Amino acid sequence: MAFAVGIVPCPGVVLVMLFCLSLNEIGLGLLPAFSLILGMAFTISAVGVFGIAGKQYALKILSPCPKFTLIVEGGIETAAALMITALGVLFFAAVMCR
Repeated sequence: MAFAVGIVPCPGVVLVMLFCLSLNEIGLGLLPAFSLILGMAFTISAVGVFGIAGKQYALKILSPCPKFTLIVEGGIETAAALMITALGVLFFAAVMCR
């Protein structure tokens, strides 16, 4: 997931880099770019780790009832998939309505 996010250049970083290139200060432009890269990497990694840990913790609490655990696990996964799909459709609609 982090690789997919990192492929798309951030418009803010591109703007800062172009400004620094116009001033012939490449090092000054690389500093905020690397700061943004590290911040995004940390944030995406933290969300992934907390999501997996939260799911494992919830399933551990529900382990005495295996049938109910399967229902809750399926519900969480379905809800997550629907939310991601809804965000994708929303972003697509926003781009198409310009």
